[in-house]
Amino acid sequence: MIKERYVLAIVAVVVVGVITFEAKRTIREMPVTDLSLVTKDKLAGVTSQGLLEKMRNGDNFTLVDLRRPEDFRTGHIRGAINIPIGDIESGYSALGSDGEIILYCNSGPWSRQAYKILQDRGHKNLRILNNGIVGWKWEVNGEVIASPQ
Repeated sequence: MIKERYVLAIVAVVVVGVITFEAKRTIREMPVTDLSLVTKDKLAGVTSQGLLEKMRNGDNFTLVDLRRPEDFRTGHIRGAINIPIGDIESGYSALGSDGEIILYCNSGPWSRQAYKILQDRGHKNLRILNNGIVGWKWEVNGEVIASPQ
């Protein structure tokens, strides 16, 4: 009887752990659908199609990939620079505050976080790529390129 209780307790802990892990993963990978809820700026988002048009038109902007360097090397949007979210959080300041900056990560959460941080530092012309690189690949069949190791 005591052994059965221990087994049930262990099973319960494992189940709770799996549920917690899945919930965190789901939240982390949840796409950005309404930027105005987090940025208070309805113009903050740019769609994959909008980014593609900016690229084709030769518009002047800085495209920032917030993912880890190994993810960036595996595949990123052409023209992007890699500034991991941790660098933004720790005070990275080489981004100019005048030009348009478009932020993206895998699907949106790090972009929202970086948006808030950079906005608090005085950046005014910030945009977030809706649904991140995942959306880029699916919505416009966007090309991703790899970097040398």
